[in-house]
Amino acid sequence: MSSDSSRVTRALRVLLALVLVFSMVAAFAAPASAFVRGKPDISVTLSDDTVQPGGTTTLDLTLVNSGDVEIGATSQALAGKEQVVTTARGTVVRVDPATKNNPIEVETDEVAVGSMPEGARSVPVQVSVPEDAEPGTYEFDVAVEYDYYDIIPGAPVNRYGEEHRTKEFTVEVTVEEAARFEVVDTETNAPIGGPGTVNVTVANVGNEVASDASLSLQSTNAALTFGGSGTTESYVGRWAPGERRTVSVGATVAESATNRSLALRTTVDYEDADGNARQSTLSTGVAPDPEQRFTVVSAATGASVGDTDSTVLLFTNEGNRTLEDATVRLESDNAALTFGGARTARVHIGRWPAGEIERAEVETQFAPSAERRSYAVDATISYTSPADRTEQVDVGTFGITPAEEQSFDLASHETSLRVGEEGQLTGTFVNEGPREIENAVLVLEPPANVVTAEREYALGDLDENASVDFRYDVEVSSEAREGPRQFAYRLRYDTAGDDTVTSDPLYARGTVAQQRDTFSVDTDAAVAAGSSETIEMQVTNEGEEPLTAVSAKLFADAPISASNDEAFVEGLGAGETATLTFRISASGDAIAKPYPVSLDFQYDEPDGDTKVSDSYQVAIDVTERSGGGLLSTFAVPGGVGGAGVGLGVVLSLGGLAAVGLGLVGRRE
Repeated sequence: MSSDSSRVTRALRVLLALVLVFSMVAAFAAPASAFVRGKPDISVTLSDDTVQPGGTTTLDLTLVNSGDVEIGATSQALAGKEQVVTTARGTVVRVDPATKNNPIEVETDEVAVGSMPEGARSVPVQVSVPEDAEPGTYEFDVAVEYDYYDIIPGAPVNRYGEEHRTKEFTVEVTVEEAARFEVVDTETNAPIGGPGTVNVTVANVGNEVASDASLSLQSTNAALTFGGSGTTESYVGRWAPGERRTVSVGATVAESATNRSLALRTTVDYEDADGNARQSTLSTGVAPDPEQRFTVVSAATGASVGDTDSTVLLFTNEGNRTLEDATVRLESDNAALTFGGARTARVHIGRWPAGEIERAEVETQFAPSAERRSYAVDATISYTSPADRTEQVDVGTFGITPAEEQSFDLASHETSLRVGEEGQLTGTFVNEGPREIENAVLVLEPPANVVTAEREYALGDLDENASVDFRYDVEVSSEAREGPRQFAYRLRYDTAGDDTVTSDPLYARGTVAQQRDTFSVDTDAAVAAGSSETIEMQVTNEGEEPLTAVSAKLFADAPISASNDEAFVEGLGAGETATLTFRISASGDAIAKPYPVSLDFQYDEPDGDTKVSDSYQVAIDVTERSGGGLLSTFAVPGGVGGAGVGLGVVLSLGGLAAVGLGLVGRRE
């Protein structure tokens, strides 16, 4: 080996030695641990896991935090930090039934525990157990949710490690068989100021037999005593589930007592199936038998919402005495129901034998804003007793319900209306009830341009579900338009309480037909210029009613003239056609073409009214006259021609002309 190689080898050995030395120094200089790591360790237990049916019970859950330190503190700076990482912060406990068939209801489903270091903590959770809960074991899910620091920093670690966790557990609760008691009835026939018997019925509503049971009663009111004492006790013995026991004890109600329930405490002492002494305390009350009782037999009113009518009340004297100067006082607790506008009313009954039913009638009014439901009324009856004392009995509260609103209907409605003509409104009115009505009058409210001489139609008295037909004669103005119309009807009637009421409007729809001519006129008449003709015209009654005394008048303008311009028809039925005859002439200078003539008609309607029609225009054809020459320019007077010869024109010198007309022949 050369000297250079030896030197390199020695240098490497020295360098390795220095590295080892520095590594050992660094190892001794650094601490063993520069941080703390850990976590809480939570567990849940239930110390008393038994409950009994009926009532509310508190379950005490026990939370135990054992803590789990993975890396502890090895320096003075981290001393005591282990309890930081093992502490659960913001701890919340939630409890829920594990299955749907669990009868136990959790009243406290979430409890905030807060910070929980290592150790144990009691968490109360309230649950209610129904009376009919079946004995057995039921599971509950318990969730414990919390935050914690899993790392406390130190060199070289310089951060806190924060975690959130939810741990779930299951606990079991057992519903035990147990006897349980309930007061099902209390009554007494002891009157105020007298002796009697108090009966208390108690049932074992649990599911276990109660042995060696005794039942004691304690009055908490000095007005009720048992043989001069405030308490009494009766032995019952074995008491099976579902069994009822009634205890009857003598009692006295003081003269100073009022007619109200007197408090009574009932206590059952017994032994359970394991021989343990148990006690159940129940609170109830018993009302003294009043010296006098009344009952409400019925309350019926004829007043509907927004209406006033009488209310008839029937009361029974349930006592065994005849009363004098009896008076019924009524009071409404709602402003929607009043008695003639007042909240109270009094009805004097007078002498009232025992067991008799008496009638009290009072005027009742329901506000328009009232609802159709029962309104509470308090009744009090005062009277003079056989001992000549004025006494008063609170009968109690009963309800008065508004009667159904009187309902009406138009079962049918028909119109025969046309612009410019008379027509009818007809229909059937129905009283749908629920009550009869008297002196009913139907009042028509026609639309614009429809007029009637009589707006009221008397219907008379109508029972429930009774119907009656009505008819109005109306006339539609010639200025009206055709089309649909709405007709309103209101009913005015008397109620059983002699009040006059006007109903809400009943609406019906009708149609007004377009205007039509009373007559139609048709002709094919023609006349030659310079001649006369007898013409015929066909006139038809286009209406729906017969017309009588129909007079026609023809009007013509030059070059047409009429020498016989009137015609008469004695009667013209609906749709019937008659032929009218007229005599007309056309001047000789008339141009051959149609010329208008007009006809007016005067006629009588079935009701006796005389009407004059509008004018009807028809065309008359004027044809060219036969022949020519000088005479053709002059019109020949009527009656000339045919069988006669007309002579005519004499011309003189100097331009003078004279016309002479001679009648040679005449048509007979």
